[in-house]
Amino acid sequence: MPRPKITLSDVYEGYRIQKSLYGSRCDILDVIVKTFRYMWTRCSQRLCVCHFTVNMPPELNLTANDSICNMLQSWRRTLENRKILAEYLWARERGDYASVPHPHYHIFLILPGRQFQYAKAIANRLDELLSRRLGRPVKLLHVNPPNRDGFCWGKKVSEKLGNLGDAIHWVSYLAKVKTKEAPPFKRSFGRSKGYLKGPLPSPSPIVVEIFKSIGVSFDEPDDDFESMDVSMSEEEQESFGYGDVNPEEYVNFDPQTGGPYEKKA
Repeated sequence: MPRPKITLSDVYEGYRIQKSLYGSRCDILDVIVKTFRYMWTRCSQRLCVCHFTVNMPPELNLTANDSICNMLQSWRRTLENRKILAEYLWARERGDYASVPHPHYHIFLILPGRQFQYAKAIANRLDELLSRRLGRPVKLLHVNPPNRDGFCWGKKVSEKLGNLGDAIHWVSYLAKVKTKEAPPFKRSFGRSKGYLKGPLPSPSPIVVEIFKSIGVSFDEPDDDFESMDVSMSEEEQESFGYGDVNPEEYVNFDPQTGGPYEKKA
């Protein structure tokens, strides 16, 4: 699988981005810019951007992605039913280098500024949804305020303030290559479907073979493809983690021979 393109520049599509020693992923930057442009147009050039961090318990390492995605999808679906636009982006990173590694998430919400201004209330609601999925009450979402703004507020972005580029720079943190980490077949980045709604593409042949080898059938509806995160481009597939092995070695299957994986010298 080809690796995603990396840029070492501090500018992308004309917007200033956070520069990283190891570079930034172009596929993530592309999603960030397109999401902002879409919401900027649909929300009359007035947005609210909220940033949250979530430290999931170590015992949830393998299921944390599902919990985060289900929480965000449920929250967004409720707003969609009320005809309110909302988009989200998230990245999974290593923890704080503690003795026991734990999944650590950054979540950005991009919302219509006329209807949202208070990030703390959103954090409380997301904690409620996450509590349902974990089966116990939790307070895991922490509000990260932008510079020069109050702790509980989201970032106001508008034509009047002229700070769309500043907001994109803030969110471009998600694209930084360093610290991205995920277990085998788990993603390190995700987004709402939003402006990208449409028919899901077929998975690539190599993904079909790998998943068949572990008992996953592809004679299923498209919704199941989406829930398994296999309906992605080859570049996006590289955002999955495989630990220290490649996917074929992990599932012990060589799609070229149809037999067990043999490590090549």
